[in-house]
Amino acid sequence: MVRNAEDMMLDSEVAPFTNLLLGQISKLDQAGAWTWDLRFVSFLWFMGFWAVRLTFGKRGGVDWYALTHAIVTGVGGSVCAYLSFVSAEQMTGIPGRWPRFADEFYILLLPLIQKDSKI
Repeated sequence: MVRNAEDMMLDSEVAPFTNLLLGQISKLDQAGAWTWDLRFVSFLWFMGFWAVRLTFGKRGGVDWYALTHAIVTGVGGSVCAYLSFVSAEQMTGIPGRWPRFADEFYILLLPLIQKDSKI
């Protein structure tokens, strides 16, 4: 069973930080991400990283394309791991182990989120 992120946001037990992530994922759902050709998506990512490499190269002892790749994959992997821990039951029907983790994580990030929203 596949659930769209928008459907999961309607559940009353979803923590605010999880809702924030699901809101971003629902934008991909609305853009038709389920139907995208994965080879084309991979090609676009390749072109993006290649453009970063050609534009910035290695400056200041940093391979900027490698750093960009590390940030993109690190954030993406962290979002996947977070949603697996806190939303496993909603996504699969199998009870999750750490449903309270979402609330605690949100409380830690709340000052950063509020700071960014004032900008």
